[in-house]
Amino acid sequence: MHELQEWIQRQAAARGFAEVGFARADAVRTREAWLAWLEAGHHADMQWLEKVPEKRSDPRNLFEGARTVVVFGASYAGPAEAPHDPARGRIARYARGRDYHDVMFKSLKRLKAELLERWPEVRARAWVDTGPLLERYWAGEAGIGWVGKHGGLVSQRHGCWLLLGVMLLDVALLPDDPVADRCGSCTRCLDACPTDAFVQPYVLDARRCLSYWSIEARGPIPEEFRGPLGDRVFGCDDCYAVCPWNRDAPPGMKELEGRPENEHPRLLELLQLDVDGFRARFPKSPVKRAKRAGLVRNVAIAAGNARLHAAQPLLQQLRTDTEPGVAEAAAWAQARIRQQIPGEAPDG
Repeated sequence: MHELQEWIQRQAAARGFAEVGFARADAVRTREAWLAWLEAGHHADMQWLEKVPEKRSDPRNLFEGARTVVVFGASYAGPAEAPHDPARGRIARYARGRDYHDVMFKSLKRLKAELLERWPEVRARAWVDTGPLLERYWAGEAGIGWVGKHGGLVSQRHGCWLLLGVMLLDVALLPDDPVADRCGSCTRCLDACPTDAFVQPYVLDARRCLSYWSIEARGPIPEEFRGPLGDRVFGCDDCYAVCPWNRDAPPGMKELEGRPENEHPRLLELLQLDVDGFRARFPKSPVKRAKRAGLVRNVAIAAGNARLHAAQPLLQQLRTDTEPGVAEAAAWAQARIRQQIPGEAPDG
Protein backbone atom coordinates (compact mmCIF):
# COMPACT_ATOMS: atom_id res chain seq x y z
CA MET A 1 0.00 0.00 0.00
CA HIS A 2 1.18 3.48 -0.83
CA GLU A 3 2.94 5.20 2.10
CA LEU A 4 0.70 8.22 1.68
CA GLN A 5 -2.42 6.08 1.95
CA GLU A 6 -1.26 4.49 5.18
CA TRP A 7 -0.40 7.92 6.58
CA ILE A 8 -3.91 9.24 5.75
CA GLN A 9 -5.49 6.25 7.46
CA ARG A 10 -3.45 6.78 10.63
CA GLN A 11 -4.11 10.52 10.65
CA ALA A 12 -7.85 10.04 10.16
CA ALA A 13 -8.03 7.66 13.12
CA ALA A 14 -5.87 9.95 15.30
CA ARG A 15 -8.18 12.89 14.56
CA GLY A 16 -11.30 11.00 15.63
CA PHE A 17 -12.74 10.06 12.27
CA ALA A 18 -14.68 6.82 12.47
CA GLU A 19 -14.09 5.88 8.83
CA VAL A 20 -11.82 6.70 5.91
CA GLY A 21 -12.08 5.18 2.45
CA PHE A 22 -10.56 5.59 -1.00
CA ALA A 23 -12.17 5.56 -4.43
CA ARG A 24 -10.93 6.11 -7.95
CA ALA A 25 -11.91 9.56 -9.24
CA ASP A 26 -14.19 8.80 -12.15
CA ALA A 27 -17.55 9.66 -13.65
CA VAL A 28 -20.51 9.11 -11.30
CA ARG A 29 -22.28 5.92 -12.36
CA THR A 30 -25.65 7.06 -10.97
CA ARG A 31 -25.60 10.36 -12.87
CA GLU A 32 -28.77 9.69 -14.86
CA ALA A 33 -30.78 8.73 -11.77
CA TRP A 34 -29.60 11.89 -10.01
CA LEU A 35 -30.56 14.06 -13.01
CA ALA A 36 -33.97 12.37 -13.16
CA TRP A 37 -34.47 13.15 -9.46
CA LEU A 38 -33.78 16.82 -10.18
CA GLU A 39 -35.99 16.80 -13.27
CA ALA A 40 -38.87 15.47 -11.18
CA GLY A 41 -38.49 18.42 -8.80
CA HIS A 42 -37.78 16.20 -5.79
CA HIS A 43 -35.19 18.72 -4.57
CA ALA A 44 -37.96 21.29 -3.85
CA ASP A 45 -36.55 24.83 -4.15
CA MET A 46 -32.97 23.88 -3.25
CA GLN A 47 -31.78 25.26 -6.56
CA TRP A 48 -28.09 25.04 -5.70
CA LEU A 49 -28.38 21.29 -6.33
CA GLU A 50 -29.00 22.06 -10.01
CA LYS A 51 -25.79 24.02 -10.46
CA VAL A 52 -22.63 22.78 -12.23
CA PRO A 53 -23.93 19.27 -13.01
CA GLU A 54 -20.74 18.51 -14.93
CA LYS A 55 -18.74 18.94 -11.71
CA ARG A 56 -21.16 16.99 -9.54
CA SER A 57 -21.11 14.10 -11.98
CA ASP A 58 -17.32 13.88 -12.29
CA PRO A 59 -14.84 15.13 -9.66
CA ARG A 60 -12.18 15.50 -12.35
CA ASN A 61 -14.20 18.47 -13.61
CA LEU A 62 -14.13 19.98 -10.12
CA PHE A 63 -10.45 19.45 -9.39
CA GLU A 64 -8.19 19.19 -12.41
CA GLY A 65 -5.99 16.13 -12.28
CA ALA A 66 -8.05 14.39 -9.57
CA ARG A 67 -7.27 10.69 -9.39
CA THR A 68 -8.40 9.67 -5.90
CA VAL A 69 -11.46 10.54 -3.82
CA VAL A 70 -10.79 10.19 -0.09
CA VAL A 71 -13.92 10.10 2.06
CA PHE A 72 -13.84 10.75 5.81
CA GLY A 73 -16.72 9.75 8.08
CA ALA A 74 -17.29 11.35 11.49
CA SER A 75 -19.77 9.58 13.76
CA TYR A 76 -22.32 11.56 15.75
CA ALA A 77 -23.96 8.57 17.42
CA GLY A 78 -25.21 9.39 20.89
CA PRO A 79 -27.27 8.03 23.78
CA ALA A 80 -30.86 6.86 23.41
CA GLU A 81 -33.54 9.54 23.24
CA ALA A 82 -35.06 10.78 26.50
CA PRO A 83 -38.78 10.11 27.13
CA HIS A 84 -41.09 12.52 25.38
CA ASP A 85 -41.92 15.72 27.26
CA PRO A 86 -44.67 17.82 25.59
CA ALA A 87 -43.14 21.03 26.93
CA ARG A 88 -39.90 20.36 25.06
CA GLY A 89 -38.89 20.18 21.42
CA ARG A 90 -36.59 17.95 19.40
CA ILE A 91 -33.53 18.96 17.41
CA ALA A 92 -32.05 16.54 14.88
CA ARG A 93 -29.19 14.60 16.45
CA TYR A 94 -26.47 16.01 14.15
CA ALA A 95 -27.39 19.59 15.08
CA ARG A 96 -27.28 19.36 18.86
CA GLY A 97 -23.59 20.17 19.20
CA ARG A 98 -20.99 22.18 17.33
CA ASP A 99 -21.40 22.72 13.62
CA TYR A 100 -19.86 19.66 11.98
CA HIS A 101 -18.81 21.76 9.00
CA ASP A 102 -16.43 23.70 11.23
CA VAL A 103 -15.24 20.72 13.26
CA MET A 104 -14.54 18.46 10.28
CA PHE A 105 -13.20 21.08 7.90
CA LYS A 106 -10.69 22.41 10.44
CA SER A 107 -9.45 18.88 10.99
CA LEU A 108 -9.22 18.14 7.25
CA LYS A 109 -7.54 21.47 6.63
CA ARG A 110 -4.81 20.63 9.16
CA LEU A 111 -4.48 17.14 7.75
CA LYS A 112 -4.09 18.53 4.23
CA ALA A 113 -1.44 21.04 5.37
CA GLU A 114 0.62 18.29 6.97
CA LEU A 115 0.14 16.07 3.92
CA LEU A 116 1.45 18.76 1.56
CA GLU A 117 4.39 19.42 3.85
CA ARG A 118 5.39 15.76 3.70
CA TRP A 119 4.53 15.25 0.03
CA PRO A 120 4.96 18.67 -1.63
CA GLU A 121 4.54 17.15 -5.09
CA VAL A 122 0.93 16.19 -4.30
CA ARG A 123 -2.06 18.47 -4.95
CA ALA A 124 -5.12 18.20 -2.71
CA ARG A 125 -8.39 19.93 -1.96
CA ALA A 126 -10.96 19.25 0.77
CA TRP A 127 -14.66 19.97 1.30
CA VAL A 128 -17.31 19.40 3.98
CA ASP A 129 -20.65 20.06 2.27
CA THR A 130 -19.10 23.12 0.61
CA GLY A 131 -18.38 21.75 -2.86
CA PRO A 132 -20.55 20.25 -5.62
CA LEU A 133 -19.90 16.63 -4.68
CA LEU A 134 -22.26 13.69 -4.25
CA GLU A 135 -20.72 12.71 -0.92
CA ARG A 136 -22.92 9.71 -0.17
CA TYR A 137 -22.22 8.24 -3.58
CA TRP A 138 -18.48 8.55 -3.01
CA ALA A 139 -18.79 7.11 0.49
CA GLY A 140 -20.35 4.05 -1.11
CA GLU A 141 -17.63 3.84 -3.74
CA ALA A 142 -14.99 4.16 -0.99
CA GLY A 143 -16.39 1.23 1.00
CA ILE A 144 -17.65 3.22 3.97
CA GLY A 145 -21.28 2.17 3.59
CA TRP A 146 -24.17 1.99 1.16
CA VAL A 147 -26.97 4.37 0.27
CA GLY A 148 -30.02 3.05 2.09
CA LYS A 149 -33.67 3.10 1.14
CA HIS A 150 -34.02 6.44 2.96
CA GLY A 151 -31.42 7.97 0.63
CA GLY A 152 -28.86 8.40 3.41
CA LEU A 153 -25.65 6.53 4.04
CA VAL A 154 -25.74 3.35 6.13
CA SER A 155 -22.59 1.94 7.70
CA GLN A 156 -22.35 -1.59 9.06
CA ARG A 157 -20.38 -0.30 12.05
CA HIS A 158 -21.89 3.14 12.64
CA GLY A 159 -25.41 2.87 11.33
CA CYS A 160 -26.85 6.08 9.89
CA TRP A 161 -24.92 8.42 12.18
CA LEU A 162 -22.04 9.44 9.90
CA LEU A 163 -21.18 12.90 8.59
CA LEU A 164 -18.95 13.09 5.53
CA GLY A 165 -15.99 15.09 4.32
CA VAL A 166 -14.15 14.60 1.02
CA MET A 167 -10.60 15.22 -0.13
CA LEU A 168 -9.49 14.97 -3.76
CA LEU A 169 -5.90 14.05 -4.57
CA ASP A 170 -4.02 14.13 -7.86
CA VAL A 171 -2.26 10.87 -7.01
CA ALA A 172 -3.65 7.38 -7.57
CA LEU A 173 -4.12 5.38 -4.36
CA LEU A 174 -5.49 1.87 -3.93
CA PRO A 175 -9.31 2.04 -4.08
CA ASP A 176 -11.43 0.24 -1.50
CA ASP A 177 -14.16 -2.15 -2.56
CA PRO A 178 -17.70 -0.73 -2.51
CA VAL A 179 -20.01 -2.18 0.15
CA ALA A 180 -22.99 -4.20 -1.02
CA ASP A 181 -26.48 -2.89 -0.21
CA ARG A 182 -27.53 -4.68 2.99
CA CYS A 183 -31.01 -3.19 3.42
CA GLY A 184 -32.59 -6.42 2.20
CA SER A 185 -36.37 -6.53 2.54
CA CYS A 186 -36.41 -4.07 5.47
CA THR A 187 -38.68 -1.03 5.01
CA ARG A 188 -38.59 0.42 8.52
CA CYS A 189 -37.23 3.77 7.34
CA LEU A 190 -39.92 4.13 4.68
CA ASP A 191 -42.69 3.11 7.08
CA ALA A 192 -41.46 5.52 9.78
CA CYS A 193 -41.72 8.66 7.65
CA PRO A 194 -44.57 10.77 9.11
CA THR A 195 -45.35 12.45 5.77
CA ASP A 196 -44.85 9.61 3.25
CA ALA A 197 -41.98 11.52 1.67
CA PHE A 198 -40.57 8.51 -0.17
CA VAL A 199 -41.79 8.13 -3.74
CA GLN A 200 -40.26 4.67 -3.70
CA PRO A 201 -37.30 3.03 -1.96
CA TYR A 202 -34.17 5.18 -2.39
CA VAL A 203 -36.16 8.15 -3.76
CA LEU A 204 -36.99 10.99 -1.35
CA ASP A 205 -39.26 13.86 -2.37
CA ALA A 206 -37.97 16.82 -0.35
CA ARG A 207 -41.27 18.61 -0.92
CA ARG A 208 -42.80 16.25 1.66
CA CYS A 209 -39.80 15.97 4.01
CA LEU A 210 -39.99 17.53 7.47
CA SER A 211 -36.24 18.15 7.47
CA TYR A 212 -36.67 20.30 4.38
CA TRP A 213 -39.62 22.23 5.78
CA SER A 214 -38.08 22.81 9.21
CA ILE A 215 -34.58 23.74 8.00
CA GLU A 216 -34.41 24.89 4.38
CA ALA A 217 -37.86 26.33 3.70
CA ARG A 218 -38.61 29.98 4.41
CA GLY A 219 -42.01 31.44 5.22
CA PRO A 220 -45.09 29.46 6.30
CA ILE A 221 -45.09 25.66 6.43
CA PRO A 222 -48.03 24.12 4.53
CA GLU A 223 -50.90 23.09 6.79
CA GLU A 224 -50.68 19.40 5.90
CA PHE A 225 -47.19 19.15 7.42
CA ARG A 226 -47.80 21.05 10.66
CA GLY A 227 -49.43 18.24 12.60
CA PRO A 228 -46.83 15.67 11.49
CA LEU A 229 -44.09 18.11 12.55
CA GLY A 230 -45.03 17.20 16.12
CA ASP A 231 -42.38 18.42 18.56
CA ARG A 232 -39.63 18.76 15.93
CA VAL A 233 -38.11 22.23 15.92
CA PHE A 234 -35.14 21.53 13.62
CA GLY A 235 -34.90 18.54 11.32
CA CYS A 236 -36.26 15.01 11.57
CA ASP A 237 -34.39 11.80 12.40
CA ASP A 238 -37.26 9.32 12.09
CA CYS A 239 -36.10 7.44 9.00
CA TYR A 240 -32.55 7.21 10.36
CA ALA A 241 -33.44 6.39 13.97
CA VAL A 242 -35.38 3.21 13.18
CA CYS A 243 -32.59 1.64 11.13
CA PRO A 244 -31.54 -1.68 12.72
CA TRP A 245 -27.91 -1.03 11.75
CA ASN A 246 -27.81 1.66 14.46
CA ARG A 247 -28.19 -0.95 17.18
CA ASP A 248 -24.51 -1.46 17.93
CA ALA A 249 -23.13 1.91 16.81
CA PRO A 250 -20.29 3.01 19.13
CA PRO A 251 -20.22 6.54 20.62
CA GLY A 252 -19.44 9.30 18.15
CA MET A 253 -16.71 11.92 17.88
CA LYS A 254 -16.25 13.85 21.12
CA GLU A 255 -16.29 17.22 19.34
CA LEU A 256 -19.73 16.46 17.89
CA GLU A 257 -21.45 15.58 21.17
CA GLY A 258 -24.73 17.36 21.76
CA ARG A 259 -24.92 20.25 24.18
CA PRO A 260 -27.20 19.46 27.13
CA GLU A 261 -29.41 22.48 26.44
CA ASN A 262 -30.00 21.23 22.89
CA GLU A 263 -30.95 17.67 23.71
CA HIS A 264 -34.61 18.55 24.31
CA PRO A 265 -34.96 22.33 24.61
CA ARG A 266 -37.88 23.95 26.37
CA LEU A 267 -40.40 25.37 23.92
CA LEU A 268 -41.20 28.37 26.11
CA GLU A 269 -37.55 29.42 26.16
CA LEU A 270 -37.20 29.16 22.38
CA LEU A 271 -40.39 31.14 21.76
CA GLN A 272 -38.82 34.14 23.48
CA LEU A 273 -35.76 34.35 21.21
CA ASP A 274 -35.17 37.51 19.23
CA VAL A 275 -32.39 37.69 16.64
CA ASP A 276 -29.67 38.48 19.19
CA GLY A 277 -30.97 35.85 21.57
CA PHE A 278 -31.01 33.27 18.79
CA ARG A 279 -27.39 33.98 17.91
CA ALA A 280 -26.35 33.76 21.56
CA ARG A 281 -28.34 30.56 22.15
CA PHE A 282 -26.96 28.74 19.09
CA PRO A 283 -23.35 29.87 18.54
CA LYS A 284 -21.44 27.81 15.94
CA SER A 285 -24.46 25.56 15.59
CA PRO A 286 -26.10 23.96 12.52
CA VAL A 287 -29.39 25.35 13.86
CA LYS A 288 -28.31 28.76 12.56
CA ARG A 289 -29.16 27.54 9.05
CA ALA A 290 -32.89 27.87 9.82
CA LYS A 291 -32.33 31.43 11.06
CA ARG A 292 -34.28 32.81 13.98
CA ALA A 293 -37.47 33.09 11.89
CA GLY A 294 -37.40 29.45 10.83
CA LEU A 295 -36.71 28.11 14.30
CA VAL A 296 -39.33 30.21 16.11
CA ARG A 297 -41.88 29.34 13.40
CA ASN A 298 -41.19 25.66 14.06
CA VAL A 299 -41.35 26.11 17.83
CA ALA A 300 -44.72 27.86 17.56
CA ILE A 301 -46.08 24.90 15.59
CA ALA A 302 -44.63 22.46 18.13
CA ALA A 303 -46.30 24.40 20.95
CA GLY A 304 -49.58 24.19 19.07
CA ASN A 305 -49.19 20.47 18.51
CA ALA A 306 -48.47 19.98 22.23
CA ARG A 307 -51.47 22.17 23.11
CA LEU A 308 -49.14 24.02 25.43
CA HIS A 309 -51.46 26.50 27.15
CA ALA A 310 -48.56 28.18 28.93
CA ALA A 311 -47.33 29.35 25.51
CA GLN A 312 -50.43 31.42 24.77
CA PRO A 313 -49.06 34.81 25.98
CA LEU A 314 -45.85 34.37 23.99
CA LEU A 315 -47.76 33.26 20.91
CA GLN A 316 -49.96 36.33 21.20
CA GLN A 317 -46.87 38.53 21.10
CA LEU A 318 -45.50 36.63 18.09
CA ARG A 319 -48.67 37.30 16.08
CA THR A 320 -47.23 40.74 15.37
CA ASP A 321 -43.75 39.44 14.53
CA THR A 322 -42.12 41.10 11.52
CA GLU A 323 -41.50 37.67 9.98
CA PRO A 324 -44.74 36.56 8.28
CA GLY A 325 -43.95 32.88 8.75
CA VAL A 326 -43.60 33.38 12.51
CA ALA A 327 -46.75 35.48 12.87
CA GLU A 328 -48.82 33.04 10.85
CA ALA A 329 -47.50 30.01 12.78
CA ALA A 330 -48.27 31.74 16.10
CA ALA A 331 -51.88 32.36 15.08
CA TRP A 332 -52.23 28.76 13.91
CA ALA A 333 -50.75 27.46 17.18
CA GLN A 334 -53.14 29.53 19.28
CA ALA A 335 -56.11 28.12 17.38
CA ARG A 336 -54.70 24.61 17.74
CA ILE A 337 -54.31 25.00 21.51
CA ARG A 338 -57.93 26.14 21.81
CA GLN A 339 -59.18 23.04 20.03
CA GLN A 340 -60.85 20.53 22.32
CA ILE A 341 -60.22 16.89 21.51
CA PRO A 342 -62.48 14.38 23.28
CA GLY A 343 -60.58 12.31 25.80
CA GLU A 344 -57.37 14.37 25.50
CA ALA A 345 -56.18 16.53 28.39
CA PRO A 346 -54.24 19.65 27.32
CA ASP A 347 -50.62 19.88 28.42
CA GLY A 348 -48.86 22.84 30.01
